[in-house]
Amino acid sequence: MRRSLWAGVAALALAAALPAAGEAASLQQLEQQQQAAQQQLAATQQAYRTTQSSIAYTLNQMELTNQELAAARARAQSLDAQVAQTQADLQATAQQLAATRDRLHAEAALLANQVRLMEEHGSIGYLDVVLGAHSFADFVSRLYMLTQVAEMAGHIVAQIRSQEAAEQAQAQQLAAQQARLVALRDQAEAAAAQVQADLTRQQVLMASLRAQEASEQATIQALSSRIAALTQQIQALLTQYRGGGLTLHQLYNALYPLVQPIGAQFGLPPALIIAVITEESGGNAQAVSRTGAIGLMQVEPGTAAEMGFPVSDLYNPQENVVIGCTYLHQMLMLFGHTAAVSPALAEPPGNATSYLSAALAAYNAGPGAVEQYGLAGLYALGWGVQGYVANVESLYLEYTAWGTP
Repeated sequence: MRRSLWAGVAALALAAALPAAGEAASLQQLEQQQQAAQQQLAATQQAYRTTQSSIAYTLNQMELTNQELAAARARAQSLDAQVAQTQADLQATAQQLAATRDRLHAEAALLANQVRLMEEHGSIGYLDVVLGAHSFADFVSRLYMLTQVAEMAGHIVAQIRSQEAAEQAQAQQLAAQQARLVALRDQAEAAAAQVQADLTRQQVLMASLRAQEASEQATIQALSSRIAALTQQIQALLTQYRGGGLTLHQLYNALYPLVQPIGAQFGLPPALIIAVITEESGGNAQAVSRTGAIGLMQVEPGTAAEMGFPVSDLYNPQENVVIGCTYLHQMLMLFGHTAAVSPALAEPPGNATSYLSAALAAYNAGPGAVEQYGLAGLYALGWGVQGYVANVESLYLEYTAWGTP
């Protein structure tokens, strides 16, 4: 499994406290600076991803808020139309009510005049004045007509009063409906104003997140450039070992800060990892073998790809060690790794019995060769596997004695 690079922001203080790469006096200092820069880069990348997630979430919230704002405005417009229609209905009802009242007043005045004439003149006087009857038969006929007219007038008056009551009730209902619609419209307008305020705040937040994203992107680019420069300086110092510029002990001290945290992840002793690096590449992070194996731990591109690593990571010293340790750990598990990888497993160096020797042979010649021939048979083939295993285990025993630099 790839070693997690996502460290805390506390690495920023460590990176600032370390000496500049150009002024570093040893490979160990450069390794420490590179680790701090890697941790800072990882933290910044995590912050960048978090910011991008926040931007995506805020954009989604802004879209939802825009939809809510459009819905609130549409509801306010609909309520405005309903208020206007209700006001028109209320005005028409008021006009009908006024006309009904006028008719009622006219009918009431007519009846009042007829009653007044009957009271003033009595039945005979009313008959003479109003009907002009000249005989009793005529009187009976006209009295019957008068009765019909009175009944009709009473019926009309009752209808008018009923209509007036209905129109008054309708007017009250329309007034109550108008009040409700006005209240709903006010609520819709208040909701639209609140949604607009929320949208404005989200837009301000989006601008802030965009600025933060740009700042983090610039930091990532700067850190990537610094890590690349540190890697070049580390490689320049590592090549001194192959040219005689560094002793074996100096190489061990230089590589220890790089491999120790990676080894802790896989349960591998730093001394064993440095022994493999010494035998495989001599500390040359840019080494490429005739078979195409790359970097400090000489991992082949096909092997890295099978484990799910980008081939480009093989050219990064730190990632190369991660990939190599992943493969070495797999070989140890394949050939019976059930306990700690102790130095006792390397005694005597190159033995044909321990699972450490089998795992190292598989690292060098491939697990298929170990499974096909067995460790003793593989040694007998003369491919140099036994010499490779003996050299790594001898270095492992020597490096173990040196302990922590």
